[in-house]
Amino acid sequence: MDINEMADKVMGILRKLEEDTKAAAKEGAQLPPEQPKEPEKQTDV
Repeated sequence: MDINEMADKVMGILRKLEEDTKAAAKEGAQLPPEQPKEPEKQTDV
């Protein structure tokens, strides 16, 4: 396998990751934003 084939393979993987990320971001945009949970306060008596 020569360097150009390797580069093409890597670029293909990166492109797929980018598409998956965009798709996930699109799906995430439709969900209501999560409310940040406040850490439960420990009270020492």
